[in-house]
Amino acid sequence: MVLFVLVLVGAASACSSSADDEASNASDAASSEESGDAGADDSGGESANERGGTGALLTGQPIQVGRSIIATADVLMEVDDVTRASLSAIDTASAAGGFLAQQEARLADGRITLALRVPTDRFHELLDAVTELGEVIEQDIGTEDVTAQVVDLESRIASAQVSVGRLRELLLGSGDVAQLATVEGELARREADLESLLGQQRVLEDRVDLATIRLVLQQPEAAEPVEDDDDLPGFLGGLEGGWDALLIAGSVAITILGYALPFLVVVSLAVGVWLIIGRRRRPA
Repeated sequence: MVLFVLVLVGAASACSSSADDEASNASDAASSEESGDAGADDSGGESANERGGTGALLTGQPIQVGRSIIATADVLMEVDDVTRASLSAIDTASAAGGFLAQQEARLADGRITLALRVPTDRFHELLDAVTELGEVIEQDIGTEDVTAQVVDLESRIASAQVSVGRLRELLLGSGDVAQLATVEGELARREADLESLLGQQRVLEDRVDLATIRLVLQQPEAAEPVEDDDDLPGFLGGLEGGWDALLIAGSVAITILGYALPFLVVVSLAVGVWLIIGRRRRPA
């Protein structure tokens, strides 16, 4: 009998211990979930501060999965051959599923501007690839989290679709002409609103799916011309300098002579007349 009681007590203790362990595990799991949520909130707050409040990812970080991110980059580069570098950049974007959206070439100035649309999930990879074509002078990378806008548009579109569906059903059951005209007008207005929302959604999805890389390629600036330093040393140098000075002096003298020649002619005529008159007045 005593042995039976001891067995029952041991079994009860084991059940109690198992229940306590399960409760403890459940409590630990709940606390870990809460701490994970808190950590996620803290991490989100820290990243938001580092992003400057835009909700975008830090520069150089991969695009966050499950979020709607708009990524852009503006890069100014110096390359040896702008034509070859632009073709390489276009080929790199095309091979990754992107395309050339805009191009402006000023070959006389040695500059080509490209706007490349590339898949957002390969944005940083392709940016690194195109920046290897030359020397980066300036680079500006920006990301913007538009997840809230995407969700808001989806909600508004769903509500608009439901509203349009109900109006169409009401239009089918309308028998009064006045009521029919009113329903048709309201249906047309709501369909226009729905099309506007769908257009906004398409534009936003395009910006999210394809990042933009604006690339400015230019050749290195031409070096300033070096002054000719071929002066001859010693006697030859002095002779060359004297000859140059003689040419300059001769040029100046000829210029002065040309300026004074009309005056010399007038003065010479006056002196000649004076001499002739003086000889005639002289006594024999």
